[in-house]
Amino acid sequence: MNDVERQIVGFIKSNGTVSTKETAKYIGLSITQTKEYLYRLVKANLVESFGGNRNKTYRLK
Repeated sequence: MNDVERQIVGFIKSNGTVSTKETAKYIGLSITQTKEYLYRLVKANLVESFGGNRNKTYRLK
C-alpha cells in the first residue's frame, strides 16, 4: 500500500463512509485519480463500495 492509499484508508476510518468527491478533496487529487486508488483498494479487499455510479460510497471492510 502506498502513501496515498494509506491516506484514503485513514480518511475512511475516521469518517465511516465517504464519497469519491469527498476523498478527492481530502487527498488533493482529481476525481479520476481518486477513483483509480479507490478501485485498487476495493480489488485488494480493504474497502467496499456501495451504490450506483454517481452515488457510490466507500467504507472499510
